[in-house]
Amino acid sequence: MKRIIRILLLATAVLGFTFYTANTANASAWHKGTPVAIRGWWRTKMKKVKLNHGKYLWTYATMHVMKNKISGAYGTQSDGYEITSPSFYISTNLPHTYAIVGYLSPGHVGYLEAYALNGPKKLQTAELNSEGRVTDVIYQWYKFSGKASNKNFYPYS
Repeated sequence: MKRIIRILLLATAVLGFTFYTANTANASAWHKGTPVAIRGWWRTKMKKVKLNHGKYLWTYATMHVMKNKISGAYGTQSDGYEITSPSFYISTNLPHTYAIVGYLSPGHVGYLEAYALNGPKKLQTAELNSEGRVTDVIYQWYKFSGKASNKNFYPYS
């Protein structure tokens, strides 16, 4: 009797392990949200804009990548944008490259763009056509803290 129980337990373990390894995660599938590697605050290179009477401010585009949305602004104190309901696809050919789809608001229009992480503090975004091919590099982004000076909007790293 003990021998039969051992054989049944062994058979169950073998079948369970077979089904477990057959259902591993597929890295080339669409995932909800944004990739963890690119989450955080990003900014473009800064330009110093001179104002009257010797005053100036720094202008740059910002982007905040969160789990369920991407928000950003085209410059300091400017109109912003938001990408909602993001999903991403991990590239199988290029390391640390993701295709992200979502809805761009205002207007709630479709959004498709590539994000390539070039080191721990650099990110490139590029336009993708309907076939998933890169058409044009849009911005080079740099990681920062999300905080800026109240006086001249200089970003803190």
